[in-house]
Amino acid sequence: MTNIEKINEIFIHHQGLITRQDLVDQNIPTWFLTDLVKKGHITRLSRGIYSNRFESFDTYYVFQQTHKRCESLDFKNAIADRGYGLQGL
Repeated sequence: MTNIEKINEIFIHHQGLITRQDLVDQNIPTWFLTDLVKKGHITRLSRGIYSNRFESFDTYYVFQQTHKRCESLDFKNAIADRGYGLQGL
């Protein structure tokens, strides 16, 4: 299986989103992401987070990946600020 096929499998498994760490975990050189962005095949959403879908993506997944050191209260406040409340958290 080629590295591009492995990257496509990761995209399928993660519903169109991939992180730099996903490639590192699979021993795939991370320059593939840069190359795919330059060719217009994927979009860079944030540092280390990429999408192969151009319509929509899970903003909370991106938030979670970019704010791994946040305490859970910070995440709850971010949700509350968006008007979703804290029910069920």
